[in-house]
Amino acid sequence: MRFPNGHKGVKKLFASEILNIAATLLFFATAVISIINSKKSSDDRYLTAVFVLLLFAGIVAIVSFLLQIIGINQARKDGRYFGTALLFLFAGIPADIVASVTQGTFRNIFSSINEVLTLLVTVYIILGIYDLAEKLENKNLMLHGKVVLFLSASVFAAAVLFRTVPVFVPRTESLFNLIVAVMEFIGYLVFLIYLGRARKMLSGKE
Repeated sequence: MRFPNGHKGVKKLFASEILNIAATLLFFATAVISIINSKKSSDDRYLTAVFVLLLFAGIVAIVSFLLQIIGINQARKDGRYFGTALLFLFAGIPADIVASVTQGTFRNIFSSINEVLTLLVTVYIILGIYDLAEKLENKNLMLHGKVVLFLSASVFAAAVLFRTVPVFVPRTESLFNLIVAVMEFIGYLVFLIYLGRARKMLSGKE
C-alpha cells in the first residue's frame, strides 16, 4: 500500500459522507414538515416532530463533521490538496455557527457563504484523490474525478443560488430549503460513490 495515510483518511471521509447523507435526509424531512405545518394552523405535534428530527440531524451532522476533520487530516499526510480542504473546512465553522443562531436575511447570507466553503472543501478533496490516482496511474478514477468535480460544482453552485433567493424573498425560505436539501443529497451521493472507488483504489483493490 503506497499511501496508507491517504487510505485511512479516505475511509473516514467515506463514513463521514454516509452520515452526511443521513443528516441531509433528516433535514429534508424537517423542511417537508415545516411546509406542511405552514399551510395549517400551528400544531404542537408538528413542532415536536421538527424538534426531534433537528436534534437527531444535528447529532449526526456533528459526528460526520468530526470524522471529516480526522479523515482530511490523515489524508493530507499523503496528498497536498487535502491541507487546503482542511483550511476551508475550518473557515466554514464561523459561517455555520452564525447561520445556526440567526434568522431571516443573516441566516440566508451566512448559509450561502457556508455553501461556498463546503463546495471548496469538496473540490479540494476531489483534487487530492485525483492527485493520488495520478500517482497510482489509475486513469479510470482520474476520469471519474473530473466528472464528479463538474457535477459537484454544478449542484453546489445551484444550491448557493437557491440559498440566496430567500434573502430577497423571505417567504420562499421553506420551499428553497427543501430544494437545497434535495440538491445537496444528489451532490453528496455522487461524491460518496467517488469516495468509495477511491477507498478501493488506495487499498489496492482497484
